[in-house]
Amino acid sequence: MVFFYHSAKKQRQVTQRKACLNHLDEKENMDRKLLLCILGLFLLGSCDDRLSDNNVPSFSPGDTIQLLMKETLTGPVPGMALTFDSVLTDSRCPSQVVCVWEGDAAVQLVVNWNDECDTLVLHTHGGNQMPSAVTLNAYRYQLNKLSPYPETVDPIPQSAYKSELIIEAL
Repeated sequence: MVFFYHSAKKQRQVTQRKACLNHLDEKENMDRKLLLCILGLFLLGSCDDRLSDNNVPSFSPGDTIQLLMKETLTGPVPGMALTFDSVLTDSRCPSQVVCVWEGDAAVQLVVNWNDECDTLVLHTHGGNQMPSAVTLNAYRYQLNKLSPYPETVDPIPQSAYKSELIIEAL
């Protein structure tokens, strides 16, 4: 009988330990789920909120707009935003240099449409191979000017560029 008592007592302890471990596993799972929910909300809140920020300037079709490097404007359609992302190349002939060709500069714009993102490349030179205007989602984006214009062969820092664009609804 004593053996049975100890065996039953040991069985209850094992069962209690298993129940306790199961409870701890459930608690860990709940903690993980809570952590994932908090992380998800954080990521959702830290997403690119340029589209919903009321302090971000906006543009209307037909406006001549000027964008500084990395500047964003919201568009006339909810969920639309335009960012001057970078100058990919700038081989324009400096004003203090004599060149055979006037050269070209290529700018990269990022257009956000709700959950979609498109990249546009516009050129200062224009033409079929290097378009200065592109059509996307019923809007025409045209690069009018890129400043500053190079004076010497020294590179211009990305942060110094400003683009002048016209965006027209089609």
